[in-house]
Amino acid sequence: MEEGVTSEARRMAWRSHGKDNADMVAKLQSNGIIRDERIVKAMLAVDRKHYSKYNPYIDSPQGMFLM
Repeated sequence: MEEGVTSEARRMAWRSHGKDNADMVAKLQSNGIIRDERIVKAMLAVDRKHYSKYNPYIDSPQGMFLM
């Protein structure tokens, strides 16, 4: 198992969609996917809408592009 990833977090993966970046990050945190406050701050500072053309707040792998 990956370090720092609980089995519960694995079951919750891809169930943390949000209506915007802050909502998605909050759900990732409440579902135990991210637990380190440094990661929370980094994810809040960089909005995925600038890098993911379609459905940026869907918690799943996304292709990246530069606008």
